[in-house]
Amino acid sequence: MAYKLKLEDLNYYIPRHDEIRPQQTLWLANEVYQNSNVHLVTDITVDREVTLYIDERFIKSMTFVGGVLVDNSFVSAIAGFVKQFKYKFRPELEPEEWLIKGSGNWIHDDQEFKESKMEALTRWILWSKALEKHKLNFDFHSATVLNKKYNFKSRNKRDKNIEKFEVLFDSIFSSLKAYHNAKITVITDNIEGAQKLAFYKSIEKAKLHYEINGQILKKDDYGSFDSCLMQFVDMNIYPMSRFLMPQNNNILMDFENFAIEHVNGTIHNTLKEKGKLYVHYLAAKYNIMSTMFHVLRHSIRKNQYFSRQQEAESSCHLLSNRVHLNFGALVDREIHRFCNNPQNAKFMDLSKL
Repeated sequence: MAYKLKLEDLNYYIPRHDEIRPQQTLWLANEVYQNSNVHLVTDITVDREVTLYIDERFIKSMTFVGGVLVDNSFVSAIAGFVKQFKYKFRPELEPEEWLIKGSGNWIHDDQEFKESKMEALTRWILWSKALEKHKLNFDFHSATVLNKKYNFKSRNKRDKNIEKFEVLFDSIFSSLKAYHNAKITVITDNIEGAQKLAFYKSIEKAKLHYEINGQILKKDDYGSFDSCLMQFVDMNIYPMSRFLMPQNNNILMDFENFAIEHVNGTIHNTLKEKGKLYVHYLAAKYNIMSTMFHVLRHSIRKNQYFSRQQEAESSCHLLSNRVHLNFGALVDREIHRFCNNPQNAKFMDLSKL
C-alpha cells in the first residue's frame, strides 16, 4: 500500500513581503549573474573520481539523454536517499525489492505495475520535498537532439539511429571538460543495439580527452549503489525532459495548471466555479513541485568558459540546426520564470532554437 498524503503534505511556504528565504537569495543572485556581462572562467582540474549516471527518454520529435555526475564520495548519500524515499513511499516493501521510475511504472517480482494518478501525485510531492530537504551533491548533465531539425549525415534508418545516439553521447561526454583531470566512470543501463554500439564508440573517442570508462548496468539488483543512482537519474530526467518538451499541456502531473490559469486569466473563474479548496489544491501542487525544478536547475553547470574557447558552455547541450552548448543557461532561466511567477509562466518552445 503506497503512502497516503496527509494535509500537512500539501502545506507550502508563502513568504511575507518583508521576508526573504536564503534559497530565494540564491535564485535572485543567479538571475543577476545570468544577466551580467561578467562570466566565470571555469577550468577545474581536480584529481578525483567521479561517476556520470545517464539514461535516455524519447519524446515526440526529441531524443534526450540525461543524468547526474556525482563525486564518488557522495554516491552512498544519494543511494541512501533513494532507499529511504522508497521505504517511505511503499513501506510494505523493502527498498531493494522494487524499482522506482519517473514514468510511474514500477517493477516488483519481475512484474510491472502502473501507479494510480493519486499514487503518482503522492510520489512527486514527497520526492520534491525530500529533494529540497536533503541538499544532495550532484551536477545535472544532458544532451537533447531535435530529430527533425538536426542535420544527420546518414540516410539509412539503422545508420541514422546509431549516428543519433553517437552524437548525443559525444555531446554529453564533451560537457565533462571541467573534470578532464578526474577519473570518470559512465554508467547506464538496459541499452542494446544502436544505443549500445554508439555508447562504446563514444567512450573510445572520449578516451582521447579523459581518463574514462563505460559500464552497462543490469537492472536486476535494485538495492546496489549503482542501481539506486540509476533510479535517482530516472526520477530526475523524467520531469526535466517533460519540461523541455511539454506533452498535451502537461509537464508533470498537471502541476503547471495553476500557472496556466494565471496566464490565461481564468483563475478567478475557477475560484468561483470550484471553490477555494480546489484552487488551494492547484496552488499546492504548483508550489511544492516547483521546488523540484528549482533544485534541478541549480544543479546545472552554466556559463562556463574554458581556455581557448569563445563560447560559454553548460552541462546541458541542445542539438538542433545548430549546437547550443550553453543550453543549460536557457533552461535555468525558463524554469525560474515558470516556477517563480505564475502570471508570467510560459512553456519552452524548442522548435524556435
